[in-house]
Amino acid sequence: MEEKKVTTSEPRKESINIEELPGLKPKDIDPGKIGEWNEKYMNLSYEKKILFETQEQTRLIRRISNNVLFYFWLTIISLTLYLILVVQIFDKL
Repeated sequence: MEEKKVTTSEPRKESINIEELPGLKPKDIDPGKIGEWNEKYMNLSYEKKILFETQEQTRLIRRISNNVLFYFWLTIISLTLYLILVVQIFDKL
């Protein structure tokens, strides 16, 4: 009976060196090198696949965190400007 390889999830992509370029997705790499990347990904050990996927998730979490921080400061600045505007309007009355 043939043993099936256990993979963590759909392969992420790195055509040159998976260990040197963590977090690359298939859309980031030339379409002609997808097969090469898949082969390299499948040849990684279980631990390296987990590390690779963890690095990708960490990159996505950082991006989400940066977006939340941006909208937080946008909200604070907007509320401050709104209060300044309201105070100026009521000051004229």
